[in-house]
Amino acid sequence: MLTEADQRRDELESILASAIFRKAPNQSRLLRYLCEKGIDGGTTEQLKEHQIAIEALGRKDNFDERENSIVRVEISRLRKRLRQYYETEGRGHPVRIAIDPGRYVARFVPAEADALAAEADAVAPREDADGDAYQAEDTATPTRPGWRAPWWVAVLAAAVLLAVGVAAWRVWRASFPLATAQQAQLEQSPAAAEPGPSAISDGTVRILAGYDRPVHIDRLGRTWRGDIYYSGGESAAAPRQFLARTSDPIMFRHYRFGNFSYNVPLKRGVYEMRLYFGPGVRPWTFADRPEGYAIVLFINGRDLMFFLNFGADAINGPTPDVRVFKDISPAADGYLHLQFKSANQYDYVNAIEITPSARGRMMPVRFTSRDYSYTDVSGKIWEPDHYARGGTLVERRDPVKGTPDPDLFSGERFGNFDYLVPVATPGTYSVELGLAETWFGPTMPGGGGAGSRSFTVSCNGTQLLKDIDVYREAGGSNRALVKTFHGLHPDTDGKLRLSFIGAPDKAMVNFVEIRDESK
Repeated sequence: MLTEADQRRDELESILASAIFRKAPNQSRLLRYLCEKGIDGGTTEQLKEHQIAIEALGRKDNFDERENSIVRVEISRLRKRLRQYYETEGRGHPVRIAIDPGRYVARFVPAEADALAAEADAVAPREDADGDAYQAEDTATPTRPGWRAPWWVAVLAAAVLLAVGVAAWRVWRASFPLATAQQAQLEQSPAAAEPGPSAISDGTVRILAGYDRPVHIDRLGRTWRGDIYYSGGESAAAPRQFLARTSDPIMFRHYRFGNFSYNVPLKRGVYEMRLYFGPGVRPWTFADRPEGYAIVLFINGRDLMFFLNFGADAINGPTPDVRVFKDISPAADGYLHLQFKSANQYDYVNAIEITPSARGRMMPVRFTSRDYSYTDVSGKIWEPDHYARGGTLVERRDPVKGTPDPDLFSGERFGNFDYLVPVATPGTYSVELGLAETWFGPTMPGGGGAGSRSFTVSCNGTQLLKDIDVYREAGGSNRALVKTFHGLHPDTDGKLRLSFIGAPDKAMVNFVEIRDESK
C-alpha cells in the first residue's frame, strides 16, 4: 500500500513527465523545489522570493527581488500550467498539486477541494505577466433595478452552454484516444485479457511489476501499466534509496518476486524486450551482495541464466541493471511466456518493456544532452540524457553551423563523466557522437580557442578519441563535428561504457547515437 508521501511523489513525477511540463524546464524545477519542501512533512511555510530565486532558479546571491520579478513571473506561469494539466492529462487524478495565488507554497489537495478553489479563483484577483495581483474590471452590462430577463433567455443560455460543453468534451476526448483505450483495457482483469493489440498503439507493452496503480508516466514520457498478465509470486516495495544512472527511480520501487510468470498477449512479429532490475529487493540488499545474483528465466520454454551487476558504480552507490533481448516473438498461442523459476524462489523483476523491432537488430539508442526529449528534422525521436554518471548538463543558446539540425547541439554534458548503456548480446555496435565547441573561443564566454579544451573518449576501455580539440578540428566555435566508430562490443554484462575524460573536467558531448551493426 502506497504511503501518502509515495502518492505525492507519484503525482509530482507524473506532472513533470507530462507533455505540458516537459518543455518547461524553469517551471519544472520550480515545482519540484516547492513540492520537495513539504512532501515528507517538511516545511510548508511561505518561502521567500530571494530564497526561491537562488535555490530553485539558479540566481546569484546578490539577487534583488525589488528589481527582478522572475520569481513572480515563473510562479504565475507555473500556476497556469498546473491548471492546464488538470484540465487535460491530469483530469482524473484524485490528488492534485495546488499553489494559492500570492503564495509560494505547494499543497497536495483532493481533486474536489482543488475544483472548489478553482471556482473561487475565477472571481479572485488575478495575476498579470509579472505575477502581480490585479482586480479585473466589471465589464458586465448594467441592468435596471428589479428587471429580470424573460424565461426563454435563461433556457437559450443553458442550451448554448450545454452545446459548448459537449463540443469541448468531444475535442478533449479526441485529443486523448490513447489514454481512453488504456483505461478501458486496465479495467479488465489480467485473467480476462485476450491475445491481440497491446495497450500502446504502436504495439509496445510496458509493465511495472508489483505496481498497484493503473498507469505511471516516467520521466522520459513513456506510459507504463500497473502489474498485469502475471501468475504466481508476490508483489513488494523496495526501500527508498539513491540509485545512480536512472532518471526515474519510481520504476525500481516495486517488484514481483518468487516463482512467477508473465503471459503477455502480443501480435505476431519480432520484438525487443528490456527487463529492469533494481537493487535492494528482499531478501538481499546492495550491501549484502553488491555483485548482484543470478536470474533464471524461461522465454517461451527456452531457459537462460544471467547475473545482475549492481556494483558497476559501487563508488557512486547501487546502479539498476537493465538487460536487453532481441528477436523475441510470441508463442503459437499468441502469448509471450516469461517464467522466473530460480531454485531459491527469489527471482524478481521490477519492469518489463516489449517493443516491436526488426529481426536480428536492436533498435537504435538515441539521446541528447538535455533533460527533455527532442524530435529532429528527419522525424527521429531523441530521448533526454540518461545512463550518465558525473558531469553537468547545460543548454547553449548560440546556433551551431555546419548541420541541418542545430538544435541537436543545443544541450551539452561537460566535465568528467561516462554513460553505461545497456545493449543486446551478442552484438556489434556503432557509436556516433555529436560535438560542438560552444564555450571556448575568442568571442565566446570562456575565451581562448584552440588548446582550451581537449579530452579522451573510450568505450569499454578501448580508446576512441585521444586528446581531441573540438575547436581546432571543427574549425572554430559553434561548428558541428560528428564522430562515428564501428565494431564495438558490449561487456559481459551487456553494457557499452562510454567514458569522457578531460583535464581538468573539460570533456563534453552534445548527443549520442548507438546502432546495432550485427549481421
